[in-house]
Amino acid sequence: MHAFVHSLSLEMSFAYCIDLPAPFGENPAEGHVIAVDRNRIDPIVVDTTSGAMAELDAVGLTVRGVSRLPPMAQAGPASAVLNGLLYLGRGPSVRVILLEAHQVVHEFGVAHGVRGLGLSANRKRLWVGQPDRVVALDADTGDELAAIDVPGLVGLDQVIAKS
Repeated sequence: MHAFVHSLSLEMSFAYCIDLPAPFGENPAEGHVIAVDRNRIDPIVVDTTSGAMAELDAVGLTVRGVSRLPPMAQAGPASAVLNGLLYLGRGPSVRVILLEAHQVVHEFGVAHGVRGLGLSANRKRLWVGQPDRVVALDADTGDELAAIDVPGLVGLDQVIAKS
């Protein structure tokens, strides 16, 4: 199956497809995730099922390179947040990955399947969406710091600092 990422330019009004190499598209779509760091222009695409990670060139609209991470065997939709480190969530697991080394530096277990990730502005709290709640974890240790009930939560897309 063919896999690609749409790159959209709102300023120049165009859409461009960046083709992804195998194994992207060979595994269930729910295991694929795109992450963008607000301090970095180039997005990352991860197939958590195979462990393939593609670094995209957002200006040249190409795949800069593909590397490997340990695959995630858990079922469920993949989530990611990129802010210096790459945080990957799938099933009841969250991994913290050092991009330069392609190395898992921490892995946290959570009570229920991950439904999105968000990182606080100071990078100290990792917010994890779960069925009917959002949990704040210490971003370094994975210890639970707080939980907020959110009945009917479908997913967590981002965390915005309170002004």
